[in-house]
Amino acid sequence: MSSKYKQELIENVFSILNDEQALFLMGLSLASNDLCINLESMANFSEEENIYFFVNSLSIIREIAKLVEVIENSDFMDFFSKNSIKIFNELKAGLVPFHDTSLTKSVLKPIRDLSFHYNLNASKEIGAIDKALDYLLNLRDIPVGFNEKEEVGLSQRYMFADTFRTKLVFQYLTTAKVSKISLLSVNVVQLVDSLLNDLLLKLRRQNNDG
Repeated sequence: MSSKYKQELIENVFSILNDEQALFLMGLSLASNDLCINLESMANFSEEENIYFFVNSLSIIREIAKLVEVIENSDFMDFFSKNSIKIFNELKAGLVPFHDTSLTKSVLKPIRDLSFHYNLNASKEIGAIDKALDYLLNLRDIPVGFNEKEEVGLSQRYMFADTFRTKLVFQYLTTAKVSKISLLSVNVVQLVDSLLNDLLLKLRRQNNDG
């Protein structure tokens, strides 16, 4: 299956960056791609199943929070235009610092830990786990999905696990927090767009001056 994106070539902006700066740009670009893929994937799965892609996006944003903190104290910021700085500051305001009531520490981190650390018995968030588990234990039947078109080993989906994860995750979320997270996701993509433009302009100026 071919990509819906038409591939084109641009000047290699990595040529004006040192290794640390290049890896900062690569990290932001990977995060932007991953968030976009998750958003597209959510539209292709049922409401019960797409919880994975939503949670995965929260985990990505949590990692971006740590990256933002490091980038702020680096010379990579020297390449940022006013527009890029504005978007970056909006990201920073939403994600840093990591105090107990911050979005990153009180929402993103526990959701990430609960969703991708599968030894749930060892979790510090046992209260939230117990609530989600109680819901499941009180069901008369639990849902399992079957797909006869798939090969053995890929033909079943344990929908009760999706239900458990959904009940678990939404204990940490409100409508306002979901809206804020959606805005932060958009900001990541916008930051990479703006930053690539900044670097292209700088590279072209250097080539013209040379």
